[in-house]
Amino acid sequence: MRALLAVLFTTMMSFAGTAGAQPAELAQQIDQALSTLQPATQVSGRSYPAQSLAELLRLRNIPGASIAVFRDGRIIYARGFGVAEAGGSRAVDTETLFQAASISKPLTATAALALVEQGRIDLDGPVNERLTSWRIPDSAAAEGVPVTLRQLLTHTAGLTVHGFPGYAPGAPLPAVAQVLDGAPPANTPAVRVDQRPGSAWRYSGGGFTVSQLLLSDVTGEPFADLMRRLVLAPAGMAHSTYAQPPPVELRETAAWGYRGTGEPVEGGYHVYPEQAAAGLWTTPSDLARWALALSADFTRGDGKLLDHDTAIAMLTPGLGGFGLGVGVGGSGDLLTLSHGGANEGYRAVLRAFPRKGDGIAIMTNSDNGDALMRPVMIAVGRALGWPGSEPQVIVPVAVPAQQLADAVGRYATFGVSVDVQLNGDVLRATATGRPPGDLIPQGDDRYLAEDGTPIRFVRDPATNGITGLAAAGVTLQRSDP
Repeated sequence: MRALLAVLFTTMMSFAGTAGAQPAELAQQIDQALSTLQPATQVSGRSYPAQSLAELLRLRNIPGASIAVFRDGRIIYARGFGVAEAGGSRAVDTETLFQAASISKPLTATAALALVEQGRIDLDGPVNERLTSWRIPDSAAAEGVPVTLRQLLTHTAGLTVHGFPGYAPGAPLPAVAQVLDGAPPANTPAVRVDQRPGSAWRYSGGGFTVSQLLLSDVTGEPFADLMRRLVLAPAGMAHSTYAQPPPVELRETAAWGYRGTGEPVEGGYHVYPEQAAAGLWTTPSDLARWALALSADFTRGDGKLLDHDTAIAMLTPGLGGFGLGVGVGGSGDLLTLSHGGANEGYRAVLRAFPRKGDGIAIMTNSDNGDALMRPVMIAVGRALGWPGSEPQVIVPVAVPAQQLADAVGRYATFGVSVDVQLNGDVLRATATGRPPGDLIPQGDDRYLAEDGTPIRFVRDPATNGITGLAAAGVTLQRSDP
């Protein structure tokens, strides 16, 4: 997330290029930009033919996508692409629902802060004092420091469990307390404090699930109802719900989720009782409405969602560059709020410049959806004159031929495998459900994938042989003979 912000929003350039343009003109510019996409990460010296969004969907095996763009405080572009079900005729439109996944979290934080304003919760008081149906167990790792709501919202509470895989429709669903205790039928470990609260930033969907229970305990309301009352309705998000599973009448407008291989998610989508962390069904236009409402509270003190001072506090970065429930970067007119989302079969991203009333929301119904996020944001950013809308350029480093040969093999973990082969004098990797991609050498067994992901091959100190492949915080073990 932070790397993506650095690519997209730190280069200083003027917003003035499209100042004064009318919405219809801007929409035409966006359509043109989406017909000439290029990779967000490019290798120096290579040429890249332009691709349309439709072509990218086909090449990346993504059934559908939906995009909303906002400018100067209003939505200027909203359009669906592809289909809601692979092989079907139901086209994605602006009212097609997608799972927002972790973009559920900043909206949850908005509701929590609204209750803080009402005096129902203390932002810096021990949450165990307000929890009634479950309590965070004592832990020696906490060193006697209590967990607070501020820590839950900023991922600094020291709580475990990064994210959740969800449940197939019709499968037994755990109550929230069962999720937090890792008790059957929960499919994730218990959420526990294993480091001193407030000492470090570590992403925790488990912490937001504690927030979910806290909000319901304090209000006495089902979580989906209180989110409708405190956030969705005030923001004008008429096509959104935290209900899990979604109501029958909304399922007909929902996009079904797909794996990177093109196989459908079991039952069409997974159900997330962890609503605060991953349970929002919505559209890009509704996400834009939330971002615009919060931006107006932040800049003008409109008070639609939060008071002016609370909105400022929400968008003030702390540990890890994170505000209260949302990523924050930049400063001045280039201040950004952002969050991504990844549920089983869905990918989404929201990025906004709150002081300008500008931004973009993209939602897809495929695990491969990340492949179009950055190209689309760069293309739209160029069309609208947003800062930093340039691709990342990778410069290859010369390495010994033996280093390339040593890396050839198969690497696997948790059902995911990566085959690495030599294509001439270039390493090419094929991951489960992904098209082949070159690995660009950076020296000392270090490479960059074509999407910019750092790759490192791990050697055994005793034999100097390569034993693993490390990427995105995970190490895959070499599994070839």
